[in-house]
Amino acid sequence: MRTLFYVLGDPYSRFPMSKIGITQQLDRRITHIFSNSRFRLPDGLAVFSLYVLPDRQQAANLEMALLRFFEDHKADRRTLAWIALKPGMIDLCVEPVAELLGLEFEQIHYPCVRWRNQQHLFAHAN
Repeated sequence: MRTLFYVLGDPYSRFPMSKIGITQQLDRRITHIFSNSRFRLPDGLAVFSLYVLPDRQQAANLEMALLRFFEDHKADRRTLAWIALKPGMIDLCVEPVAELLGLEFEQIHYPCVRWRNQQHLFAHAN
């Protein structure tokens, strides 16, 4: 079953913070992240990039390789996939790492931004 690899972040924020992850149900996963009360997510947090891989194992391999690559930039030792880098820096590494691993992938567009007036929902960008 196809699996999605995502990079969340705000490229315009002066504080570098991004999240990577995999899911098979993107809307549900994004809603969960954006409504999670443990983190105060900034206004303007967006799905910066999104890739489709043919199965969960390939997506997990990509995620783990990138987490190892960015190990020195983890935002918090307790969190798995929050990385103290701008999303563009992470996105620049996704395709080369996927190609090195021999993974099949396709980048797709998914305009989704979290705005303050929708605290527990996401709003598709126009």
